[in-house]
Amino acid sequence: MVAAATLMLNSCAVERTVLSESDKGTKRETVKQQSTKIWFVKTNDQGAELVAAERVLVGEDKLESAVNELLRGPSANEIALGYGSEIPRGTILLSVKEAGDKVELDLSRRFVAGEGATSFETRLNQLAKTAASVANGKEIYLNVEGERLTMTQGEGIEVKQPINN
Repeated sequence: MVAAATLMLNSCAVERTVLSESDKGTKRETVKQQSTKIWFVKTNDQGAELVAAERVLVGEDKLESAVNELLRGPSANEIALGYGSEIPRGTILLSVKEAGDKVELDLSRRFVAGEGATSFETRLNQLAKTAASVANGKEIYLNVEGERLTMTQGEGIEVKQPINN
């Protein structure tokens, strides 16, 4: 029963009516909210695995909202469940550009900072799965400070673009 309810919540849109007062009376505004999966890491006996946390996205740009939720990291409750993130603290989403069936995410250089090949591959998977959950089948490309990421510095890991294929 709980599993069925959880499945029904995945990526569902919810409308909420907000009343606000102005000089000309009460204004009624409908705000759309969407629930989606944000992907984090949980360590177990076999190593680390990606796990999804449900988050409600608010705002016009659901992709931007989802990536920002990922960059914020797990909540206190999620940390208590053992969730973590390989994405370095301080990573910033610089821009989201959509054109046709393609999306470009531009992150700060902090995203590619250190921690080794396994850590980088995990954070790239976290980003790809989170973005794909709201990108509606669009190809997702990753830039770092305005330049398409094709290879990491230091470890020399090739980054295949789009990141969600």
